[in-house]
Amino acid sequence: MQTQLISKLNSVYQLKEENLSLLLSKWKAVEIQKGDFLTKKGTKENYLYFINEGIARGYIEAEEKQISLGFAYHNDFTAAIDSFVSGQPTELQLFAESKLIGFRILRSDLLAL
Repeated sequence: MQTQLISKLNSVYQLKEENLSLLLSKWKAVEIQKGDFLTKKGTKENYLYFINEGIARGYIEAEEKQISLGFAYHNDFTAAIDSFVSGQPTELQLFAESKLIGFRILRSDLLAL
């Protein structure tokens, strides 16, 4: 399944083989069950996710409603990007609408690379 991740990375960045190998070594396989949160409001985003299978939904809560901001699915990267970039807590909830299978990389590992 890492083939999809490699293909996506190669479509975004033209990395030398040794750099790609180093980057791939930091991605860990993950399986998240339907109904689980990837990221909760008020927390800091520690991961960037790559989805092989499944659907994630990002939303905020306002006036006792959930306002969807976007969906991520097959061959997508996702995270609470505001928090991932800033290192500050997010207002976003990132939720598994279905079972998710894919990979994730620690923010600190990605920044170190």
